[in-house]
Amino acid sequence: MKMESIKNSIVCSPDNNRIVVVAPNWLGDAVMSLPFLLELRALFPAAVISVVCRDYVSEIYSRKKEIDRIILYRKRGFTSKNSLIRELRKSGPWDIAFLLPPSFSSAFAVFLAGVKRRIGYGTDFRSILLTDSLEGGLYRKGHLSSNYVRLIESVSDRVSESKSLPSIVPPGNWKGIIESKGITGNYAVFSAGASYGPAKIWPAENYLKLAELLYENKGLEIVAVGTGKDKEYLNLIVDIKRKQGINLAGECDIKELIAILKGAEVVVGNDSGPVHISAALGVPTVSLFGSTSPLWTGPRGTSSKIVESNIECSPCFKKECPIYNYAKCFDDITIESVYKVVCEVLGGININSK
Repeated sequence: MKMESIKNSIVCSPDNNRIVVVAPNWLGDAVMSLPFLLELRALFPAAVISVVCRDYVSEIYSRKKEIDRIILYRKRGFTSKNSLIRELRKSGPWDIAFLLPPSFSSAFAVFLAGVKRRIGYGTDFRSILLTDSLEGGLYRKGHLSSNYVRLIESVSDRVSESKSLPSIVPPGNWKGIIESKGITGNYAVFSAGASYGPAKIWPAENYLKLAELLYENKGLEIVAVGTGKDKEYLNLIVDIKRKQGINLAGECDIKELIAILKGAEVVVGNDSGPVHISAALGVPTVSLFGSTSPLWTGPRGTSSKIVESNIECSPCFKKECPIYNYAKCFDDITIESVYKVVCEVLGGININSK
């Protein structure tokens, strides 16, 4: 099937059918791109669709039938852009590229790789590098998953009527992975860190008290997940001396993280990648939002709930609070309110009675 441009619209005929999608670099954003891939496959059922991404997010796209190929490039550092260009050239030629990251460097790489048609948002002064550029301000208008789908709508006659939710396929041996990490019985996962910055982080003492409530009232042990940098901080939450939790910060790759989230009774976390993954796995998820906006990046799932700040300066999207020496937007997110929502997503089930 060949794709041609007719008044800025892509249609199909038998010759040019190679599409590459430049994936986001953050876990949560990668999860939010999954409905885009569903819509892309629906529009081009016979096309060869490849996703080019960093290794860090590649597991999000694994086992997805909408994708024919995953192409990896160097995950970070000065040579990242050159690595992306090299991989695009080596695996091309390409007829169409959809650029999901809003960065100038991603557009520059696709331009230098010689992709015929380059579609993305005109953010970061990159419109000149795109053949089809959407107004940059639209990137933050509406939920990010819908904004990705808008890229398809902008170059086709297709308007998405299905409000599909992100869906992740866990590894086939996910139960075995959980056992290999020494996790037994029923557990809740806490994703209490956030690489974005401290303005996203609900206080550790709140998580600790919530852990005690879940342990005492629901019989749930706590499994804390995060990066190696979160290890010491998360030790305060799982309270290992009381034997009510396990800290796996820095000890799981993304495949293992997906497995652990899949097996949880409930996941509670700040606005970060793990809550997006658990929501997409269909696991009951409670996400806590302070400086960022759930209208833009809230996890989407059938059992996903959001607790957000009511302070008037939120969302400010700052990494650190510009007014106070702590994230004041979390003051009105109380332990009691979060525990109540956790019980709601658990459906009132008494885990102790299982």
